Amino acid sequence: MSNILQLKEASIHDGKAIFDLHNSIGKEDSGFTNPSFGLSYEEFKDYLQTLVSHAKGIDLPDGYVPQTTFWLSKDNHPIGISRLRHCLTDSLKIEGGHIGYYIHPQNRSRGFGNLLLELTLAKAREMSIGPVLLTCRIGNIASRKIIENNHGILENENSEKDTCYYWIDLSS
Repeated sequence: MSNILQLKEASIHDGKAIFDLHNSIGKEDSGFTNPSFGLSYEEFKDYLQTLVSHAKGIDLPDGYVPQTTFWLSKDNHPIGISRLRHCLTDSLKIEGGHIGYYIHPQNRSRGFGNLLLELTLAKAREMSIGPVLLTCRIGNIASRKIIENNHGILENENSEKDTCYYWIDLSS
């Protein structure tokens, strides 16, 4: 078996495998929200167009910022999703940060979360985004380890919001 891993930007040509990955998430998983939850395959195709438009800053709802979505694939089978927000709003500084990521449960604890964040941080660097804020739930030890493995520095924990705030400097 080959084990070819790649990060690809969302495209209107993405198909059923991406749809199946999104369907496996549910509405929310460990702080990762899924706006495509409950969509039919035909509706999901429209959602893909929305992702492509939002990456370009087109047709953004009020309060939204440009955001690029990526799929992590192993042997052309999607196993993870990341979202890179190009800038922060006051709301994203409280919850969400620059990057959100998700690895399918069948592929967790195998290093893919570290790789997904590492590759997404490289995209942030290419886009001159930085320093990068990542947030996660205080009790989400797996996500905290992934962020720390990628040089995340804990700024603080807000127990009222159940949120940790990490910064990653991309200048080095």
